[in-house]
Amino acid sequence: MTAAPLRLLLVVIAAVALGPLCAAVAMWLLMLITTVADPSGWLPSLKDAIVSTPKLFSIFVIAAYRIGSGIALVAGLLIALWMAWRPPNLLVVLAASVAASLLWLAIKEPAVFLGSGPREDLLVMPPIAATAGAACWMLLRRYARPT
Repeated sequence: MTAAPLRLLLVVIAAVALGPLCAAVAMWLLMLITTVADPSGWLPSLKDAIVSTPKLFSIFVIAAYRIGSGIALVAGLLIALWMAWRPPNLLVVLAASVAASLLWLAIKEPAVFLGSGPREDLLVMPPIAATAGAACWMLLRRYARPT
């Protein structure tokens, strides 16, 4: 395998391996911050939040890989296609992440776009995907070179 196709394949592998993990960490940190900021939430105290942190983190990671691996695969493919011609930047990564999450929602939950389903997923999934994409970009941007 030559260097160019291998580099494009590594982009997809890195997106699938790191994207859902970054999303899980972001969601876990958001949960921890909201628990500390508003102790009247679903975890009664900071002590309960600290005790339940390992369980909740593992649940977030499992859920993120179950839901986000398909989104990360599509986003990685879009970024790899872009890298075939030009070096990627943060805007490309964010656009690919949001487009992949919207495509996932359109395929998995078409009622969201047809107006008959709940719209919360439309407000949650793209920002999570953008956050995960930005985190992956910050971790791996030094390796992003045109092929």
